Amino acid sequence: MARHVGTVVGVAHTTVPGYRDLSAIEIDVAIYQQVFGAKYDLTTVPSSRATVNTVHKSIIGLHDVLLPGDTFVFAYSGHGAQRPGLGVNEPDGAREALVLADGEYRDVLLRNALHGFDPGVRVVALIDACHAAGATFILPPTPARSGIVWQRALSVPGASSLTMAAAPEDALAKQRQNSGGQLTDCLRRAHADGKSNGTWRELWDTMSAWAIGYDYRPRPQAWLDGPEGSGEDLLHESVFG
Repeated sequence: MARHVGTVVGVAHTTVPGYRDLSAIEIDVAIYQQVFGAKYDLTTVPSSRATVNTVHKSIIGLHDVLLPGDTFVFAYSGHGAQRPGLGVNEPDGAREALVLADGEYRDVLLRNALHGFDPGVRVVALIDACHAAGATFILPPTPARSGIVWQRALSVPGASSLTMAAAPEDALAKQRQNSGGQLTDCLRRAHADGKSNGTWRELWDTMSAWAIGYDYRPRPQAWLDGPEGSGEDLLHESVFG
């Protein structure tokens, strides 16, 4: 029987200079738990323990556990960073990162962790942060025919993945005091509509519709990543198997 496993990370406070505390992170974490908790074996990493080492190990420790047909969800809410001049191999010349409790979890580390699963493992990342789109890719994606879900311009080995990001890599994301981050708010509303009981594509389409209806700007983005020709099947898989 296919397994459904998830890691939820919410970082309200960081020792990295220049970032304010995020009071609505608990709302985001509660939304992730509400949506996925009943069917996924979730590990929630509290803000105080969300170090770079702990979060990275929580993902790569599953590489030898999950098998083709299993699903892994990585859900993050917190600050996102963009460091111009550090991404010498990236088209925008900047390196993006998730801001964890003790430091920045760089895009190259997260990308390698997500694609380190065996081919056939379904990987979904939900990133509710500023510069979120840059957290899991280097080369910009190109539009798919639908114009809603995008595909990477260059294939990478390993597992296929679907990333849902609150904002493009060059943009800031919004967080509302009473509803949390913009991506998780759309996820909550889609779940209330019953769309989380359908496919990943149906879930994303509903989240996108809510983003338009509530005039979230910038709009969330989503794209597929992985080996040549992979990922499309993931869209048509059930969120809960």
